[in-house]
Amino acid sequence: MAKYYHSTDLSSFKGIGHELEDEMISVIGEYFVLKGERKSLVCKSGSDDDIKQGTDCIIYGVPVDVTANFYGKDNMSVLSESIDLIGGLKVEFGVRTGNSYKGYTPFETPVLVIGITGGNDSLLGRYMASIMASFREVIEAVIEVGQSQYWDWMDLHCPA
Repeated sequence: MAKYYHSTDLSSFKGIGHELEDEMISVIGEYFVLKGERKSLVCKSGSDDDIKQGTDCIIYGVPVDVTANFYGKDNMSVLSESIDLIGGLKVEFGVRTGNSYKGYTPFETPVLVIGITGGNDSLLGRYMASIMASFREVIEAVIEVGQSQYWDWMDLHCPA
């Protein structure tokens, strides 16, 4: 099956974390292709979207940032639920309201952050295939838990 690659050229990135992010987006894309719901996922066009809007893709209308640098994100509320992966790694969730890119830049819409935590670059590089296989096994739960927590957060912090 063809991979859903993040549309930014990987050669412009530094570090294994960006490779992990690209692989996460690929797994998410594969999930929607297999479900026959390609229109439920929109991959963003490039790094400007990621840097300025904190968004890698849009899932069911929710802007999403996937990251290997979860605790390095600013302006983010960490959400309560997480999903266990192999080797003590976890998928954690947060909601970001802005970015400190060139000063504080608020996002038009809060962004759901999905991150893999508990590893280091050496671990991620050495076990990337196993980590992604584990992520693939729980991808449906990742989408459901992420969406649920995001909308709970939105109801609490951004009532209509």
